[in-house]
Amino acid sequence: MKKKLLTMLMSGALIFVLTACSASGSEVSNGLDGASNSYTDVDGNAIAVDGVKGEIGETDFEVVTTDYAVVNELKGVTLRVKKDSISPTSITLIFENNSDKEYQYGTFYCIERKNDDTWTKLSYDIEGAVGWNDIAYMLPAKQSLEETVEWDWLYSSLAEGEYRIIKQFFDFRSAGDYDSYDLAAEFVIE
Repeated sequence: MKKKLLTMLMSGALIFVLTACSASGSEVSNGLDGASNSYTDVDGNAIAVDGVKGEIGETDFEVVTTDYAVVNELKGVTLRVKKDSISPTSITLIFENNSDKEYQYGTFYCIERKNDDTWTKLSYDIEGAVGWNDIAYMLPAKQSLEETVEWDWLYSSLAEGEYRIIKQFFDFRSAGDYDSYDLAAEFVIE
């Protein structure tokens, strides 16, 4: 019963975090389809976005720098890429918890591309809203887990370049009392 309550509370926390992440209303080109994206608010009105001009191939687009300026600060927990698992549409991640605490994570992830030493968010390559299964998975103390992430449904096939994938982890103590940490693992598509 206690684990079920904890899972339900973490689910609520993840909904809050994911809603905040998707509420920005802005997009950037992922450089895959040659199209540039416009910026609109939730009502469809054009808005100005503080960003920099970028270029991938012959396509100019507005880029928004990362929301994840601080990553990998969860002591004892690392996120890394499994050797030989990288493809343009998927990757296998290894979560290593060398601490004495249990942490939680969900299905949400974000992929960013490195452009001139700046990380920029990729836009989703689908029409409409994106929803995430709001599940709190446990990463037990002193254990490692693997997760394969397939993003072709969300980002399509990634072009050659340097990328990173970001997952959020939570130190949940009680309802409303938790800390969130963003962990990132870099990879290259060749």
